Amino acid sequence: MSIFSPGSSPGQTETELRSFKEVSYDGCEASLGKGQAVESEEKTAARILVTDTGAFATFLESFAGVELTPVVVDEIYKKTIEAGIVDHHSIDTFMAARGIKAERCSAKMVADFPEAVLRTIKENAIDKVQTHFQSDLDAVVSAYFVKHLIENGQLPDGTETLAELVNKIDYGRSNELGPVYGSPESYPKTLLGTFSAIKSEMDRLRQEEFNTKGFNPTLFGVYEAKGNAMIFELLNKVLAQGIDVMGDISSVDSSLSQEIQVLLPGGRENVRKGFEKFNDEFGQASILEAKVNRPDGSEVDVGLIIASSPEPLGFTNMAYTRVKPETIVAVFAGKERNSGDNYDIGIMPDQAKVIDMRGLCLALNTEEQKKRSVIIAKTERTADEQALVDGWAGQKDREAFSGLNGMISSGEVAVDSIPVKDPTVLVAGGSLIAASRTSLLTEEDFRRVLSSFVK
Repeated sequence: MSIFSPGSSPGQTETELRSFKEVSYDGCEASLGKGQAVESEEKTAARILVTDTGAFATFLESFAGVELTPVVVDEIYKKTIEAGIVDHHSIDTFMAARGIKAERCSAKMVADFPEAVLRTIKENAIDKVQTHFQSDLDAVVSAYFVKHLIENGQLPDGTETLAELVNKIDYGRSNELGPVYGSPESYPKTLLGTFSAIKSEMDRLRQEEFNTKGFNPTLFGVYEAKGNAMIFELLNKVLAQGIDVMGDISSVDSSLSQEIQVLLPGGRENVRKGFEKFNDEFGQASILEAKVNRPDGSEVDVGLIIASSPEPLGFTNMAYTRVKPETIVAVFAGKERNSGDNYDIGIMPDQAKVIDMRGLCLALNTEEQKKRSVIIAKTERTADEQALVDGWAGQKDREAFSGLNGMISSGEVAVDSIPVKDPTVLVAGGSLIAASRTSLLTEEDFRRVLSSFVK
C-alpha cells in the first residue's frame, strides 16, 4: 500500500481485503465552531491536530509579496499543516484576493500532502483530531485520513478518489459527479446521500430524546460523535471492499453494524424526499451574478441564487453543494412556510471573510421600514395592523448587525430609515440574514431588493 493510493478496484483479492486496516473514531472530536479561530501552538501542545476549521491566517502575511507559483501555493498548504491546522478556508480567501482559484479542501490537503501531515503528527506526538461541530463530509473525511496516518503511518487505498469526491462536493461541484448524484432515487445511495441519511437519523433520535427527557445541550455532542463514528465505520467498509465512492455504495450495507442497517432505510427515504423537493425548487430558482462589498469595502463579484421554498434553511444548505463557495443563497418562504423565517439569506460561514452582507441587510431593512411607515402613519388601522404597531412599541431597540449604531451616529445611515424594533438581522458571524418575525416584505419586494445588487 503506497501513501499516494490510486484507488481500489472491485477485483481485489481476499488477501488484499484482509490487509486493509480499519481506524476508529476514538480520539476524534467535533467540538469547534465552523471558522473558529484557535491557537495552533496550544492545540499541538495538547497533541491535537485540527481539520476543516481553525481560522489560521497569520502565516499568510509572509506570502503577501510573493509570486504565487504552483510550488509556492503547495508550500502555503504545507505551512499550515506544519502548524497543526489542516484547513483551507483562510487560504481560499487569500488566494481569491490575489485572483487565484485554488480548490483544495481539507480532505484533499491530507491526500495531497501526507508526508507533511505525518511529519506534524510525529514531531508533536499527535494522537487526537479535532474538527467542527455539525461536521460536513470534508470535516469527517479529513479527520478520517488523519486518523489513518496516526494509527497506520499511511493512507488507505482509495484515498485519492475519495478526496476528489469530497473536493467536488465542498466546492459546490456535485453536478460534475454524474447522473447518480442527480436523481432522487440514486442520490441517497451515494456516499454523500448515505452520510446525510446517518446525520438526519442522528438529528431525529436526538430530538426524540429531547421530547421524552427534556432539553439537554450535552446531547448535541453525544449524537454528533455517534453519527461521526458511524461514518468512520462506513468509510472503513467502503474502502476495504474497494467500492467506487463516486457511485452507488449501497452494496456495503450488509457489512455494516446492525445499528446502522436499522437506521439507513428511514434516513435514505428522508434524504430522497428532501432531494426531490430541493431539485424542483432549485430548478425554478434564478441563478445570477451580483456585486457586493468585501469586509474591507472593495467590491467582489459573487453568485446569487434567488429561490422560493417553505423550508429556506434546508434549501440553503443543499444549495451549497451545487454552487461555487462565493455565492449568496436567498430563499423566500412566505406565509406558506413550514416553520422559521419569512426568508433567509445565507453564505457559507467561512465566506463571511470575503462577502460583507451588511449592505444587503441594510437594503432589506430600508424596504421593511418603508412598509412599516405606511402602517404607522395611518389614523385608522385594521386589527392586525394595530397588533403589529403595539408589538413594535413593546420591544427593545436592537441593532440589525453589530456596528450599525455607529453608522447611524456618523450619519452614514439615517436613524428613521431602518427599523430598530424587531429588525431583520445579520447573524451567525455575518453569514446569515434572517427576516424579522414581523416582516412585511412580499416575495416581489424581496426579489426587487436583491435585484438591485445584480450585475
